[in-house]
Amino acid sequence: MTPDFPSAPGPEVRLARADEAREIAQLYSDAFTADPAWTAIVPNERLRRMAIRSGFLSELKRGSYNYVDVAVDEDGHILGALNYHPPGVHTPRMPAWHRFVYKIAERILPSTRRGIVHDHAVHARRPEGPHWYFRDLVTSPRARNRGIGTMLLKNRLAEVDRDPLPVFLESTTEGSKRLYERYGFEHVANVTAIPGGTVFIMIRPAQTPRG
Repeated sequence: MTPDFPSAPGPEVRLARADEAREIAQLYSDAFTADPAWTAIVPNERLRRMAIRSGFLSELKRGSYNYVDVAVDEDGHILGALNYHPPGVHTPRMPAWHRFVYKIAERILPSTRRGIVHDHAVHARRPEGPHWYFRDLVTSPRARNRGIGTMLLKNRLAEVDRDPLPVFLESTTEGSKRLYERYGFEHVANVTAIPGGTVFIMIRPAQTPRG
């Protein structure tokens, strides 16, 4: 008779912590370095990695970690993350000195101007009424093909559907677009504010409660 051995615990999804900001920012940098939209905004790979990491780290330190779900393994290593804005929540405001530096960068750095143009074009497509905004869904390279992205998506959508509202997001690849379509998102428009930076605008209508 073969003895029964306890199975290894699988990944779990939980809210991020403030002390995980650097690890999460690095995860986003690793995941988005080859992203088509980010590549169009910041063509130089080294600068792109730095821009992604520093931008996310700044946001997370200002409180955005409160709206990040992470999937972690049994040792606490982060395998994936989903950052989002619930209805009425926006990116935390930059400190005054940071806004000053950003204004200077906007004038002298083409990549900063491209990023602003891109963001404005995407946000112009957001629904007018209350809605969720799923900003970025990423998986660690070492956790690919393990269903981590699906786990994070299903977890947050279950919360959304407790009080059903539309969900808005932009997808930058055909692969991620197909994933979102499997969970009720509809492709409603394309946005190409900068050459090579096409994104798919997707909205998941508010779901009718079952039962």
